[in-house]
Amino acid sequence: MTDETRALIEAEKNAPAETQIAEVFQDKKPEPVKTDELIEASINTAIISRITTDEKVQEKFKRTADTVIDNKLETEQSNAEKVAKKAHLQNNQDACDLYGIDENTVPKWVVNVANKAQNFWYGFWLLAGFFTVAPIVFLSKKIKVVFKRTWISVVIAILIYLAVILTPLLTNILK
Repeated sequence: MTDETRALIEAEKNAPAETQIAEVFQDKKPEPVKTDELIEASINTAIISRITTDEKVQEKFKRTADTVIDNKLETEQSNAEKVAKKAHLQNNQDACDLYGIDENTVPKWVVNVANKAQNFWYGFWLLAGFFTVAPIVFLSKKIKVVFKRTWISVVIAILIYLAVILTPLLTNILK
């Protein structure tokens, strides 16, 4: 080390604190003033003041709040109606499937009409089946006990049924 270097090191050690503090602050740049935040905070304060003192603004807020509440209530009511329609559709699923109704948005009266029509046709087929298919099924089940083959029992049942139906007709024709 040279004598000059030693002299500089000694001078730095003995330097006053202000010099060291000044050097520290020279490295840091001063932060800019945040005018946008300051202006926004001032505007927000003015808005709050206007809202609390101006009756016209308060009325506008009340009207807007009423509109928002009405919209929310109508939305919830609409959702409740959709759920009720969906439940009604599921409760009458057989009738709806019969007529190809598969949407939850179908009015309830359409589902009710489909249900009534399905009930009508069930009644019709029960009545018609009582005189046509039911006796054949009944007889074929009883005959199957003896012959053990379904097709034989069905053929014999149909022959017996036709004999019962046609005998009175043939006797009237032959008289």
